[in-house]
Amino acid sequence: MSPFCAKLETYLRMAKIPYEIKPGNPRVAPKGKIPYIEHDGHVMGDSEHIVEYLREKFGDRLDAHLDPAAKAKARLIRVMLVDDHEVMRHGV
Repeated sequence: MSPFCAKLETYLRMAKIPYEIKPGNPRVAPKGKIPYIEHDGHVMGDSEHIVEYLREKFGDRLDAHLDPAAKAKARLIRVMLVDDHEVMRHGV
């Protein structure tokens, strides 16, 4: 089981976004890895980008109650804990 698949499925369940799990094929995935989704004809990969996309489409159901400072702290924690983040790859 992939931690990135678990992360995405956990987000979907917590945000109460309906979903259907299907077998994935990394050879046809947008970034060559799973998870990836298809929503409204749009196919995308990378669990972090998928979660951001879902937040835009369905609203920020989990962090909507947070004030701007708390949202910034939550973002900082996500960036620090995610090993495949843009900042980490580019050493910025």
